Amino acid sequence: MKRLAISLFLTLILTSTLVAGCISQPTRPATLSGKLPIFHAGSLTIPFAQISEEFNKLYPNVEILLEGAGSQTTIRKVTELHKECGVIGSADYTIIPQLMFPEYADWYIIFASNQMCLA
Repeated sequence: MKRLAISLFLTLILTSTLVAGCISQPTRPATLSGKLPIFHAGSLTIPFAQISEEFNKLYPNVEILLEGAGSQTTIRKVTELHKECGVIGSADYTIIPQLMFPEYADWYIIFASNQMCLA
């Protein structure tokens, strides 16, 4: 009997905790402010402009500074000129590990790909 009472009590506590977690208000995104430099390949200008616009809807106090150039030039801004940025967008993802690992980066994400054929 005592074991049953303890089991029921623990079940009630766990259920109450889960229900309370489910009905709470969603948390608002953290308040961010400041500048976010983004170096990107020129071919990524339009996608990064669109992404920046959506980001600013959530974080209006962040000033996004888009700077387009060739992919290698973009990476050299960090590796040779030591300019700081929050995001690098390269049209050739293979040069990120070649030119940036391990000193300037240790991971990357491929978020889009494309091919071009000249005939």
